[in-house]
Amino acid sequence: MMKARTILVLALCAIALCGCSATRFSWKKIVVDGHMTGVTSSNADNVKEAFGTVENGVYHAPNGKVFDSGVTPSEAQLLIDSQDVMSDLKQVIAHASMDMKIKDGTLPQWFIDFYMEEVGKELGRKVDVGFSNVGGIRVNLGAGEVQKDDIVSMFPFKNHIVYASVKGSELVRLMEHMVSDRIQVVGGVKLYIKDRKLVKVEVGGESVDPDRMYGLATVDFLLHGGDGYSVADYASEIVVGEKYVIDVVLPYVIGLEARGKCIECNVDDRITYLD
Repeated sequence: MMKARTILVLALCAIALCGCSATRFSWKKIVVDGHMTGVTSSNADNVKEAFGTVENGVYHAPNGKVFDSGVTPSEAQLLIDSQDVMSDLKQVIAHASMDMKIKDGTLPQWFIDFYMEEVGKELGRKVDVGFSNVGGIRVNLGAGEVQKDDIVSMFPFKNHIVYASVKGSELVRLMEHMVSDRIQVVGGVKLYIKDRKLVKVEVGGESVDPDRMYGLATVDFLLHGGDGYSVADYASEIVVGEKYVIDVVLPYVIGLEARGKCIECNVDDRITYLD
């Protein structure tokens, strides 16, 4: 079984060409089985070894098998030819010390914790809390080498970074909305939940002050109705940055590698169910 990767090239191209936030796209994530050919996932400089070659309409697979009929040679050629265009995406830019998944919360938690800091630096504001939607993160991250493709596929949408100034009472109201719906991506807070209701919210280890203003890092998708949230309705001030989410994620990941650090998540109990 080859290493599973989600290739979002067609979806990304469609989004880029359309440039219309009202248009919706969907795709399926599949695990590719290379046992018949020995094909594995390639990086920027091992295309021949990973995918094999096509000569005079005949496909020579990495495991030595030869295919001279059917659609296999033409499909193999299409895959091989696309690698030059994708070579930039196939660069190894980091390493992960652990598997991180969307469903178990490790990947969202890793993302929002550094995202808060990066938004604060980019927009020159103090950020106390992070809030984003789970749907904005599209693929899991496996331990080991991390290609640029892994990170770009993880954040394919053109969501702008956002800072919002939110009164404590409004922050609680936003968190209540989330708890009544579904848990999204949160950072900087600790939520206590019982019987699907929010009992208490803490920021920085202290109960939220209803009259204090808190800095919130989020994305513009959630400002006016995205996934059922209108963060702008809770905010006293909104600052939308020019950069997209991926524009702060990629430099952060590359910077980790430059400092000799791995991608990893320190899991905590920011969501506590009292029942």
